[in-house]
Amino acid sequence: DRPTQPPRPLKAYKNPSFLNGPHARTLRILCEFEEPRVRLHTMGVEHIVMLFGSARAKSSKDYQKALLELREHAKRDPALAPQLQRMERLSFLSKYYEETMKLAGLITEFSAQRKREGKPTYTIGTGAG
Repeated sequence: DRPTQPPRPLKAYKNPSFLNGPHARTLRILCEFEEPRVRLHTMGVEHIVMLFGSARAKSSKDYQKALLELREHAKRDPALAPQLQRMERLSFLSKYYEETMKLAGLITEFSAQRKREGKPTYTIGTGAG
């Protein structure tokens, strides 16, 4: 009872078992680079200046507000003491947050000037944190 027809396996790009398995990990990683590149190109974004930081960084005003709120909560709930200590150690980030905002503004102004001159522009990208 030998088969009379050769097996017809799915094409690899149509085979979910393969694509989601360990052997296609490199392909999935490559897709994480290629898909955003195509999406950004479609949106007209050519040059990106990426700024990475911390999702915990806040402006001085927002940091102070959050710190005061947490201190009030910690007075009523001592279990929040470790969280308060962590937040207090992050105060230095506000300076960098504000400097990064200034830098992003300067790059945006520079890019707007280049656009008026008919030159390629720059888009600010973040880690979205």
